[in-house]
Amino acid sequence: MKKILLIDNHDSFIYNVYHLFKEVTQTPIDIYKNNEIPFCSLQQYSQIILSPGPGIPQEAGNLMKLLEVSQNSHPILGICLGLQAIALHFGAKLMNLQTPLHGHTSTLIVKEKDPLLASLVKKNTHAQPFVVGLYHSWAVDQSTIPETLQTGSVNEEGIIMTLYHKELPIYGMQFHPESVITDIGKEMVRKWIDFTK
Repeated sequence: MKKILLIDNHDSFIYNVYHLFKEVTQTPIDIYKNNEIPFCSLQQYSQIILSPGPGIPQEAGNLMKLLEVSQNSHPILGICLGLQAIALHFGAKLMNLQTPLHGHTSTLIVKEKDPLLASLVKKNTHAQPFVVGLYHSWAVDQSTIPETLQTGSVNEEGIIMTLYHKELPIYGMQFHPESVITDIGKEMVRKWIDFTK
């Protein structure tokens, strides 16, 4: 059985993320820090998760290199910093928010046929709009999104909350699914696991 690779971007939430995924899958999960990525054994992994973390993606060890070498071989999920790394990798730019959003409650406005959110909206498993927890001071600049990526949802301030690649199984969420604030976290990570099997 192949395993899931969880990249730790030196984040205090890493084991919250780990335990959330362990609630929805029996697949073994290995955690490696972003400066210790096992590039020589990526074939052992079926999926890759990019954790939240401080700073910006260019400062996150070998995170950008990992995207470069695995974009065509692995389904990838980026959380917070991970979403920003995905956006940067495909040509978008980041913007520094005037006010950092740490432990901030926000709502999702689903814009497009988001591969994870659309099914939850259709099933109406939660009251609309969905509530999510934010912990970030950088965001993806909507005006710089390349043709290869699609914005799936924004929040009430228009900040990108989810985006995905139009052809590759690469998905990012700006919010933290493991946060107690996020009411659809478990459903979303379960959908991602099922979506990328």
